[in-house]
Amino acid sequence: MTVLTRFLFPTVALACVMTAGLLEGCGGAAQFLYQNRNTPAIRRDTIAGGSTRTTVQNPQDSTNGTVKLAPVEMLGLREVSLEIPSGLTAPPFDQPRKLMAPPGFKARVYAYDLGRPADIVLRDDGTIFFSDMDGGKIMALSPDGTKTMIADGLSSPFGLDMHQGVLYYCDENRVFRFDFSGPTAVTGTATMLTDKITDGGYNYTRTIRWMPADKKIYISVTSTTNNTPEDDLSSAVVLRMNDKKGDLPVTAIRGLRNTVAMAVHPETGEMWGIDNGTDYMSLDNPPEELNILKPNKHYGWPKLYSQNLVDPDRTEDKSPTSGLTTPVAELQSHLEITDMAFYTGTAFGSDWRNALLMTSYGERKISGTTEGCKVMRLRANSDGTGAVQADVVTGFREADGAIWARPVGVAISNDGNTFYVTDDVNGVIYAFSK
Repeated sequence: MTVLTRFLFPTVALACVMTAGLLEGCGGAAQFLYQNRNTPAIRRDTIAGGSTRTTVQNPQDSTNGTVKLAPVEMLGLREVSLEIPSGLTAPPFDQPRKLMAPPGFKARVYAYDLGRPADIVLRDDGTIFFSDMDGGKIMALSPDGTKTMIADGLSSPFGLDMHQGVLYYCDENRVFRFDFSGPTAVTGTATMLTDKITDGGYNYTRTIRWMPADKKIYISVTSTTNNTPEDDLSSAVVLRMNDKKGDLPVTAIRGLRNTVAMAVHPETGEMWGIDNGTDYMSLDNPPEELNILKPNKHYGWPKLYSQNLVDPDRTEDKSPTSGLTTPVAELQSHLEITDMAFYTGTAFGSDWRNALLMTSYGERKISGTTEGCKVMRLRANSDGTGAVQADVVTGFREADGAIWARPVGVAISNDGNTFYVTDDVNGVIYAFSK
């Protein structure tokens, strides 16, 4: 997760003209703190009322190519009051809060006083497990609200996953498994599987997912830089590790700058991931990329993005020599997708079946509008084609644009009636149900 760095001055020279505090001549639009000229145009399709409206951002740049984003469909979001527990009176919950959600959905603060909660998983008995990044802890939250510490003394723990009753979690350098003493217990034994994950640097979060198809643990190790090649081949990759202590193979999935969100497709069994692209290229580029992650494939970063377009800063770099592939769908730039989960229930309706729920931590500003910092849905075919995106929950900002909450992790209840979202700004978990 790149937090705050996007809004700092980059160390490279800006190839743009400064006018009234904005940078002009960068990809054809007035932009703030983004550097490159001549980026491709962006095509956006919006589906509403049975028709499609197409717009092209920066059409003068279409000679450099046009990036086609997944069409946006409108879910008719309506204002809902956020239910706040009586014991929660600290700002921003010292006043009524409104969110936008699909018709029939309600929103509530499910739990609070959780530190800085990030990734989140649910066990069959309804127990929630989450990582507390600032507290260096992995926590359990029982259905009755009881909090239990599973592990502490960790360095910025982020990713965790559950497989066959075993909890896997990681911090910046280590991966652990936690074997419970019983199916509904929150006590057990932790075993460190490796302590050889590369230090983070520019991006420091680590996501961990169990991959049933090849019986491996997938570990996303983000880049240590913004857009320069890595000297250490164990960064900007997704590693594949056996469930054995100290076994960290060199086989990796490469060319991934910052793939924080990963999930296994419920039908194909393939690992899907969203890569958050390079900062400062331009306000509109590069798009966030949905990839199907496969061993021995290379996804292009840092030289290539989108459909293998060249980053203007990296024209002198060598292109990957083998396994080069392209994303199956693309989303708006700089959304910072931090988690995703496939919806396999029926409570939300047939059009939600096998759709992705995604959390956007970042924000993207252009033409007086602000996108990002929301929960999204992505419907697609099982091979990733035909992707269509939609906003599911918005409103995590004041009327003046100031952000009062940020969604990070997402998990879905077994009955499919509720999804839970962590907020690391306010230390809470929200529940959205229909």
